[in-house]
Amino acid sequence: MPFLALSVILLMGAAGIVTDLMRDFQTVRELRYAAQATALYAASYSAAATGAYNQSAVQNAITTPGTALTNSAQIGPTQVYKQGAAPVVFEAADAAFVSNPADAGETFLKLTARRQGPTSVAQFFLPLLFTGLNTALPKSIRTFDTTQSIEVIGQPATRIGAGPPAAQSGVSRSDDFYGYAALPIAISYQQFAAAVGAAQGAASVTRTIDFVSSANAAVLPGHIPAAFVNLAATAGSVNYHDAAQGALAVGQLQGLLSYFALAGQSAALAPACIETGSPISAFDPADPAFTSGQNQTKIAALVNALPDRTYILPVVAGSQPLLATAQAVNVRNTVVGFAYARITKPSVSAQPFSINVTFVASPPLRNVASAAGLATLPPNAGNFLPAPALVFQPRTFDAASGGVTSRYPGVAMAPALSPRPN
Repeated sequence: MPFLALSVILLMGAAGIVTDLMRDFQTVRELRYAAQATALYAASYSAAATGAYNQSAVQNAITTPGTALTNSAQIGPTQVYKQGAAPVVFEAADAAFVSNPADAGETFLKLTARRQGPTSVAQFFLPLLFTGLNTALPKSIRTFDTTQSIEVIGQPATRIGAGPPAAQSGVSRSDDFYGYAALPIAISYQQFAAAVGAAQGAASVTRTIDFVSSANAAVLPGHIPAAFVNLAATAGSVNYHDAAQGALAVGQLQGLLSYFALAGQSAALAPACIETGSPISAFDPADPAFTSGQNQTKIAALVNALPDRTYILPVVAGSQPLLATAQAVNVRNTVVGFAYARITKPSVSAQPFSINVTFVASPPLRNVASAAGLATLPPNAGNFLPAPALVFQPRTFDAASGGVTSRYPGVAMAPALSPRPN
């Protein structure tokens, strides 16, 4: 009986100590998750319309009550929270904006989640390891203090979310995504990669994009072939994104351009989501449906009305977009990545269209994601995303500088956890 009594006491003590330790481990896990979720959310605000890093918007997203995500972690007990968990609150001092040693122009976010001082986690049973339950035990024994820090950087985007309906602009959270859908203008990978690949680490590269047609496929040296693409989606469509041939498709293109050029117009058509591997159809400017009536003039006017800002452009495989024609109605292009470009006030009037664009170094963008693994859009759902092309490969830890390998200018970036060791 004495043996049994002693064993019960020891088992109960061990169970109590394990309870404290498991609560400590849970606190670390919850704080780390809270820091990750909040930093990824806040980093999505980093891009200003000019393409520059918007530090104040990131800070505001972290600290403004009701704006940041609600995540909880173990606490106290405190006067307010007697037991269990409480929201993880971030202050301005918890956010640091770190320069990337491998990319002088890049700033990324370091965020720290805390359980310290008044919010420290009380240890109820660990003091049993010390004789007499001495009230003079050091604070490190009576409470558990911890901080968990993570870093968020930009990684090449693999998916651009759908644009919110134009009528929602300015009235809801979806307004944050307005202007961060993909522009219905695709460019060719081969010339894009040549332009930005030679300028890794640079702030920007300026090029002219030429819209090719079946009547004029010539592209000047140093220019990048481009085409209007249909990013509208119809439920049940085999290819998810609609075709680019015929009067209906041309009307959809006008709606897609109106979404960016004439925000809030009833004719505006929000682009659907798009990801690497997506098959999209490109318009032929020589198609009779494109040139009939006032269509070509309307499309030129909409291009000219695009606001002076940065845009996300799909990049398609090959050296020139494949155009949908009467002989090849269902021809499709494969998206291999996304470009980030500033379009200053364009001026196009007739074929062939040409626009000067500046590919700028991208901060993390909102409404975009960087992922590997399974595709999410039909007809590729359930299949793995294609292996990334060279300039769209994920960035890695650079041991020589202690940073993250530099960006290619013009590659659209999504918020992602840093590959640097913590």
